[in-house]
Amino acid sequence: MFIYSKDIQQNALQRAQLLTECEQNPQVRAEVKELFKRDILFAFNLWFWTFDTRTDSKHLPFITYGFQDEAITRLNDAIATGRDVFIDKSRDMGATWLVLGTFTWRFLTQMGEEFRVGSRKEDFVDKVGDMGSLFEKIRYLLNRLPWFLLPPGFDAKRDMPYMKVINKDLGSAIIGEATNENFARGDRKKAVLFDEFQTWEKGDEAWRSASDATPCKVALGTPQGEGNKFAELHRTEEVKTKIHLIWYTHPKKASTSPAYMKTLRMEGKLSENQVSAPSGCYVDTNGKIRSEWYDYEVSRRTKEDVSENLDCDYLTSGRPVFDTEKCKQAQIESKPPMAVGNLQWLIPPHYTESGDCDNQDSITVEFVKNQNGLYQIWEYPEEDYNDAYCIGADTAEGLEQGDYDATNCISRVGEFPKKVAALREHLRIHEYAEELAKFGTYYKNAVIAVERNNHGHGVILQLQRIYRNLWYKEMFTKGYPTQTDRIGFETTQSSKAIIIGTLGKAISLGTYKDPDEGFWAETLTFVENNGVMEAQGKSRGQKCFDDRIMATAIALWCHLNSSLPSKKIKRVEYSRITRMGEANHSKLIGFIVPQSAGF
Repeated sequence: MFIYSKDIQQNALQRAQLLTECEQNPQVRAEVKELFKRDILFAFNLWFWTFDTRTDSKHLPFITYGFQDEAITRLNDAIATGRDVFIDKSRDMGATWLVLGTFTWRFLTQMGEEFRVGSRKEDFVDKVGDMGSLFEKIRYLLNRLPWFLLPPGFDAKRDMPYMKVINKDLGSAIIGEATNENFARGDRKKAVLFDEFQTWEKGDEAWRSASDATPCKVALGTPQGEGNKFAELHRTEEVKTKIHLIWYTHPKKASTSPAYMKTLRMEGKLSENQVSAPSGCYVDTNGKIRSEWYDYEVSRRTKEDVSENLDCDYLTSGRPVFDTEKCKQAQIESKPPMAVGNLQWLIPPHYTESGDCDNQDSITVEFVKNQNGLYQIWEYPEEDYNDAYCIGADTAEGLEQGDYDATNCISRVGEFPKKVAALREHLRIHEYAEELAKFGTYYKNAVIAVERNNHGHGVILQLQRIYRNLWYKEMFTKGYPTQTDRIGFETTQSSKAIIIGTLGKAISLGTYKDPDEGFWAETLTFVENNGVMEAQGKSRGQKCFDDRIMATAIALWCHLNSSLPSKKIKRVEYSRITRMGEANHSKLIGFIVPQSAGF
């Protein structure tokens, strides 16, 4: 085993001496080649170089830290045994160099292995002269190796063309490709790199496509919200080998001076329990891991930058619209529905020849439990109030990823509005209209607000034949709502901003209650990107939805802009005494005091 120094000056001296000995002594050269082939960390620490424009020389010997040794070893083992790998990272952890160095080492030492490397755009895969591209890094690693560690007869111009590196001696290759739905499809590859995978627009499709081509897919990236395939791999067990390169694993970043710690202690900024603090770090009073280096970075970066590029925070890195801490807590406190089932007509609508319902005042509905039913019920209808419920109905947009028709019913009785029932399904227009009529009827003639956009027009035309208590469209063109005589709620950029803002305020203040875990899951992936508020990844065809949010926002808006619910006046029985002394029982409102009563 060759002992190499990780002190930069000693390491540089070792490299120079070893290179001289190899040039002069064939036996030493043969031993070094064998060591290079057997030990990937020997290759990194004595023969690979890295490029950093922030230093004077720019060219630095690749000397790995402990966390990098572990990452390289685990990645190399996963490639050799055929396991997928997930790597999330803070910025400036050398992760891309680690992966490309591992691929390059195997390309130089293993027989017949082909690798595919990809990124969001072709320029990110290969752009000659741009060290930000993947292949310029690979060329850099190879160009700085001595001739005896390269394939026999290796010609840089011939064997390193655009988006390709070829080892004719071993029959190995590294090939580049930009993201697409059929990414890496075709012949078998030893491993495939998905670089900056959080930004891939067709991440789901590309990941599936590569599954048939390789047993080792490597997802590499920095978190950018919850609504993408990269985040899904992080939170699920689909990939078992996970490598987390977070800033506090880097010894130069996990650094806090004794004087700084003393100041923090005097200012009361330290948690009483410092056991969980990595070496060189401290835990603040909120339980967050920090260091002197980290605090300096926080002072010069935006909150969003810190969340994404330092903390690897999947929730807050996606520019969330809602208060993520409140949403996470509400998700924890969510409850399963007390009942699941269907609504069935007891007295169904009767239609005239023109298609209108002529018995709207007498139609009735019952709830029938069924574990495969359409409706989730958290609370059954209240009997004692008028105008006790608002129903918001979001209509499917017909998106490629298959969005839903979603309806939420909000109770207006009590201190705060709260969801009591929900429907979320793929329905035909006439089916959705009939279910809405059932929903409103069951919840005591609730007001129903249907989104007018897309298929909503057809739903409204069908629904108004069966059901009367419908919300009328409001116009927001003046910056505030004005009433019109058009049924439904039309979602425009202006109106959406208003109702989402209203919902966001209610969530932050705790003035809206929702037991539905699915609703809170949507709030955590609902973001604002370039002025558009939507489920993150929705416009890119990813399976993230916001239909529950829109249905809830519409229902809450209707609640806040409707007259308050009123207590029903109960009819009471009483005895009215007549002049003849006879008791006459009646069901009338109020109490009449007869003259003969002696008052």
